[in-house]
Amino acid sequence: MIANTDNIIANADDMIANADNMIANADTMIANADNMIANADTMIAHADSMIANADNMIANADDMIANADNMIANADNMIANADTMIANADNMIAIADTMIANADDMIANADDMIANADDMIANADTMIANTDDMIANADDMIADPESSIFP
Repeated sequence: MIANTDNIIANADDMIANADNMIANADTMIANADNMIANADTMIAHADSMIANADNMIANADDMIANADNMIANADNMIANADTMIANADNMIAIADTMIANADDMIANADDMIANADDMIANADTMIANTDDMIANADDMIADPESSIFP
């Protein structure tokens, strides 16, 4: 009986030791679980940061797209302005061509006027010569009226 009692006591001691080991193992498991929860919290914080960074990248990309759209619109306006400037330059060239043609006409008219003036001067010279002849004839008539009347 005593031997059985000793075995029972020894087994009980082993069971207590095993229970102590199980409690220690449970404490280690709880500590490991706490570490896993802390690591998960850190991973969630990192994921939140990554999501925020991704949101910022999307916002930046949207801004870049908007800027590109504005640049395209500005380029379109610049092209339209350049087309208008080219059309205006073409109009100015046409006006200048007309002005040159008008100037050429004016020069031709001036040449005609000079030629007419030269003709008028020649006619005036002829009239002066005729007048001189008439005066000479009149002087002859005054000096010798009878020979002038009946040559």
